[in-house]
Amino acid sequence: MENSGIFLIVLCIILFIIFIIWVEWIIGKLIGRNVSRLTGVVLGIVLIIFGFSLITGIACIIYSQGNANAPIDINTNMIQQSSSDTIECPYCAEIIKKNAKICRYCNNRV
Repeated sequence: MENSGIFLIVLCIILFIIFIIWVEWIIGKLIGRNVSRLTGVVLGIVLIIFGFSLITGIACIIYSQGNANAPIDINTNMIQQSSSDTIECPYCAEIIKKNAKICRYCNNRV
């Protein structure tokens, strides 16, 4: 009789731990989907370091890596902007179309 009571307590504790891990995973998943890749990694590391939760931090990192709102690679963006149909505005140094008469950034006549 006494052994079944101990077994029931241990089973309840194990189920509670599994439930808490599941809740933390869902929280990390929701946070990770709403931030960029770099922010997700930084936030995940902060959560792990400060001991909020290892599970939440890992989930935040994992789910932020598949985020479509990830920052644009600067090098790729520069390659696309340096095509032959664009020039640099002599007044504000922004990339504009070669056929532009007025810069859309500084409104100066080019």
